[in-house]
Amino acid sequence: MSEWFDTNQGLKQDDNFSPTGFAAYFNPLITELKAVGIRVKVGEISVCVLAYADDIVLCAENEHDLQRLWQSPKGKRVMTH
Repeated sequence: MSEWFDTNQGLKQDDNFSPTGFAAYFNPLITELKAVGIRVKVGEISVCVLAYADDIVLCAENEHDLQRLWQSPKGKRVMTH
């Protein structure tokens, strides 16, 4: 287990605003990633991103397409913070 550390960024765990804050940040990100147009076929549906709470998974058929998703302006910002 790591040592405790203080942080001055982000949303607090169990804060009433946390779900709204995450939605306000992730919804525009997901919209932008979908606009890139990269999809993976999963059964009868095609997806480019899977998200739950504060977790996100980018989906692509190959490394080149995954890099395109990663390099979208909002994608690069969220994945490096």
